[in-house]
Amino acid sequence: MEKLQVNQYPSVFHILYPRLRYCPTYWTPADLGYQITTPSRGRFVARNISASGSVVFIINDYGDMYTKHVDFDVIGADPNLRYTYEIIPVHEGILDQKYPRKLPIADWKRQLKIDGVISDVITVYTTDTGENARNLRVAGQDLQVNLGYYEKNLTASGWKFIKTPVSIDSGTLLRNTPEGIDPPIQGTNRELLFNYISILFLLFVCIFRTVPAQKGLPLNCKE
Repeated sequence: MEKLQVNQYPSVFHILYPRLRYCPTYWTPADLGYQITTPSRGRFVARNISASGSVVFIINDYGDMYTKHVDFDVIGADPNLRYTYEIIPVHEGILDQKYPRKLPIADWKRQLKIDGVISDVITVYTTDTGENARNLRVAGQDLQVNLGYYEKNLTASGWKFIKTPVSIDSGTLLRNTPEGIDPPIQGTNRELLFNYISILFLLFVCIFRTVPAQKGLPLNCKE
């Protein structure tokens, strides 16, 4: 029986969950939590999320998938670690803190689209040591209507379908768009225009209320 290695190295545990739409992403709550901005500067609406070994895997309503290596330590938020924006030598380990951690971290990586019917039931799991030792799985069905899941390594160039007797709820199925179509992002077109007009209106109100009235002429006067 293997023994657990307790307190051999510092560890960080995370509970990740998607926030509601239009929640602000520019403040840090008092509970020491932090936020990870989704692709397209936070306008990518993630339908489901999975994480393993500091790799976050997200998917939207249209079957677009992204992954990112990110956690509390990686983003530079741990006061017990050293960070740098300078170019540093390639090194194997950072637990001994001989070298500081490099910032900024890599951006979101868009994963290859799946040619088939897929659901929002996704998972990422660790297979070995190293940042790229992660496998992705997406439940769905192939072109022959066989149930199972699609799987690929984090850096692999293609998906492999594995047939297995699984039950997929019809409510989890996605409108999987073809490859080459940019994923819809939150707040596009009419929504963004409405937001811009609202901001301009608020600015106008603030400026109007702060302009001093001329002597003997109230602001709300009429000619």
